[in-house]
Amino acid sequence: MPDVLSLAGLMVDVTLPIERLPLEAGHHQMARGMFVRAGGTAPLVTMLARLGLQAGILGYVGDDPYGHAARQQLEAEGVDVEYLVTPEGAGSDLTLLLVDGTGRYVFLGVLGTASGGTLPDGWEERLDETRAIVVSGWLYAQSRYPYTFVQAARDARQSGKGVVFIPGTVDADPAWLAALFQTSDVILLDSASAGCVGAPDLESAVDTLLGSGARLVAIRLAEGGCVVATPQARVRVPPPATPIAVTVGTAEAFNAAILYGHLAEWPAERIARLAIAAVAATGELRPDGNPLPTRSQVWSLFEPGNGATG
Repeated sequence: MPDVLSLAGLMVDVTLPIERLPLEAGHHQMARGMFVRAGGTAPLVTMLARLGLQAGILGYVGDDPYGHAARQQLEAEGVDVEYLVTPEGAGSDLTLLLVDGTGRYVFLGVLGTASGGTLPDGWEERLDETRAIVVSGWLYAQSRYPYTFVQAARDARQSGKGVVFIPGTVDADPAWLAALFQTSDVILLDSASAGCVGAPDLESAVDTLLGSGARLVAIRLAEGGCVVATPQARVRVPPPATPIAVTVGTAEAFNAAILYGHLAEWPAERIARLAIAAVAATGELRPDGNPLPTRSQVWSLFEPGNGATG
C-alpha cells in the first residue's frame, strides 16, 4: 500500500543543458546532450521513495518512447506504477526543460493525448489504499476537468486520508485554489506561489491557511530558508552557511522532506531542518539528468555522522 499517491500530473521532461539563460533571439547555442526523465509529479514521488516512503502515481502516461522511458525510470526508483495507465497509441505530456550552467531553468510544456488531465476508472477505490494523496496546481493547466481533483481531495479527506496540495505558480482559477486550500491538511508553497493565498504577506498567508483547517503549512523561502507552521508551533529556519543554488529538483526535494517528516509525526522544527538539508543536498544536473539527492546525501547534512537513518 503506498504511503503517498500522487493524483495524475505526470509529464516527461526532455532536458537540454545549455550554456546560459536567458535566451537571445538570433543567437545560437549548442546543448550539452539531451536527457529524458519522468517529470511533473514524478520527481516528488521519486524523492519520497528515496527517503524511504512507499510512493506511487494514479494517472496516465503515453504509449510512446517518452512514456515507456518514464515508467521504467519510476520502476527503477521503487515508485509504485500499478495505477499508472498507458492508453494504446496515446502521446505523453512533455516538458522541454532548458537548464544553464548555474542551474537556472525554463519550462516549455506540450500537452499530449494520454489523459486530458483525468483520473483512471476506479480511482475512488484507490484512495482507500494510501495514507495521503498529492494534488498539484499544474493539474489545473493540464486537465479539462480540474474540479475532479477537488472532489477527489474531498473524498480522501472525508475517509481520513491526508490531502497534500502544492499550488505551484500556475495561474489557476481562485475558486479552484480556494476549494483545495479548504480541503487540504498539508499545503506546500514557496515565496513565489504564496501570493495565490490572497494574503498581504507570508505570515498572513500562514494564518489564513491554518485558519482554514490545514495541519501543516510549509513555505520555501527565496533566500534558502523556510517557514514550517502547525497549529501548535511556527518555526523559521535560516539557510545554511553554504549558499544554496535554486536549481532543478529543489522544490521536489523540499516538498518530499516536509511530507516525510509530517507522516513521521515529527515536530515542526525537525521537519524544517530536514527540508533544508534536502534542498542543500540537491545537486547540479548529474550525468543521467537527475539532480535529486539520495537519502544518504540528505542525512549526511541533516544529522552528520548518524548515517541514513531517521
